[in-house]
Amino acid sequence: MSQLNDLSQFQEEITLSDGETIPNIHAYRMDGNINIHNMARYADLGTPFCCDYLYFYNDTKAVLIEDTLFGKTLKKELLNMKQYTDNNNQNLKEYLKKNIIETLKKDIYIKIYGAFLILCRLEKKYKTIADKLVGKDFSFWFVINDEGDIPAIDNLNIISTLQADFKETLVGTLGGAKLVKDTKVLFKKNFKEELQQN
Repeated sequence: MSQLNDLSQFQEEITLSDGETIPNIHAYRMDGNINIHNMARYADLGTPFCCDYLYFYNDTKAVLIEDTLFGKTLKKELLNMKQYTDNNNQNLKEYLKKNIIETLKKDIYIKIYGAFLILCRLEKKYKTIADKLVGKDFSFWFVINDEGDIPAIDNLNIISTLQADFKETLVGTLGGAKLVKDTKVLFKKNFKEELQQN
């Protein structure tokens, strides 16, 4: 394994899980495969779950980015719910909150912890990386890049529920440690707008 001098070998144009590349917007890939762009390997870790990208937003903020095909996930779950009907939205909402949002949040927490573990190990091993990370406030952005596939269910408000839950459980404290300062749930269009403002 070659020596790691900085984060540059992980830098690439952001590519979303739907395959779209955002031109001229670069971030540091965290979850690369075993041979390419694998931050965990340089941190002497196995293959922990972690966020997709680390992005530096202006001089004071670092953002952990996780993007997903959330609409397809919802559609798959809805197809598995033969016992529910469109006339039973309250039960549907409770089912989705319990079986999708709660599962998703647990997955996200693990990825955030994994990302911080990798960065912590890297900054301990490499001074240039420690210098890059020092003094940064960390945010978390959850990017939904297939909003057109999100099923239209009256009064469900899955996205606003997810945003509220993330803010309640992630911001300020994560398992007692002050790690994430703020969080956003963004559709792809809003995500691109955020990147262009930097």
